[in-house]
Amino acid sequence: MAYEQEHLALVEAVKGDRYIKLTVRGANPLNFFVLLRDGIEVTLSRFPGLDIQRTIPCLGHNGEPCTHEFDYHQLSKRKKATIECPEAEEDISVAELLYGLNFHTQNAVLERIDELETKIVDGQEEILNEFKNLLELTQREFTHVFRREQAKIDSHCPNIFILRPRGGKSWQKAIAGQKIDLQLYCQAPGCWHPTQAGGLYEIDEPAKWLRATAPYISKLFKVLRFAAPIIGPWLGVVDPKEYEAIYKNDLELFKELAEKLPEIQNTEDLELADRITRGEDLDPERADGSALRALRQLLEEKDPQQHWGGLKKVLTPEGHYLWLCEHHTAEYKR
Repeated sequence: MAYEQEHLALVEAVKGDRYIKLTVRGANPLNFFVLLRDGIEVTLSRFPGLDIQRTIPCLGHNGEPCTHEFDYHQLSKRKKATIECPEAEEDISVAELLYGLNFHTQNAVLERIDELETKIVDGQEEILNEFKNLLELTQREFTHVFRREQAKIDSHCPNIFILRPRGGKSWQKAIAGQKIDLQLYCQAPGCWHPTQAGGLYEIDEPAKWLRATAPYISKLFKVLRFAAPIIGPWLGVVDPKEYEAIYKNDLELFKELAEKLPEIQNTEDLELADRITRGEDLDPERADGSALRALRQLLEEKDPQQHWGGLKKVLTPEGHYLWLCEHHTAEYKR
């Protein structure tokens, strides 16, 4: 099986030993590996009751490979930064073993994207390719962790967006009383972009709405700030430079809003506000769905026909729910 940049994948299924082994090789194999892994998980989910042990091979020692395999579930729950490999009696970094394979390592992936962004110059294809692969991985996994909530009728709706101050170019000192516009985005991994035909809504009670969605917005911005302005024929943009300037201004405004979120918390929300400030306890996997329900309620009130900027809900073969524009929806119908 081949992939972009000449990535190769090998899936070994040994019936006698009852195991499946997935190996991916290439310049930037992580993104392709996770995509294939998710596809395998969809297949396994069709057989409830299976007792499945998922393992990750040791990283090796002093440049030499190691035969030991760590239990993925145990690694995911481990609090310590390292774990001992019994083959060499040597500590191995848990973060390196789980890098990109578990949502808890998202910050490490984002730090790498941030580092790569500062190094990108014309002609450095190797750095650019790694950047694009990690960006696609991060955006896809961000939407994937909400799969359970997005499958519920009271919360399933487009959930990638930008917030703008209505009628102005900057946030007021007291943002709680300022009118806010919400702009929906297409969720094509690696190609997030604003909808062009609608998908723009005014938030009537910003303080109340922001309190309900603040933890989600804080997490969303961490990923959204790396979304590159995508110029393509489906956008119908006459002046790409003008569009890029608007897009960058949107991100800057969204950044300012994210920094102001703790200011709009009620007195009883001080603990949550403090967590937002420190960036703690905002894991979408632990969200109770209240933020998505608040978003769904807003969109239904403003757009009862559910046009939602032309976005369509697509379930990919790998089990990811994505809200896509007409152009990117067509890619899954080929």
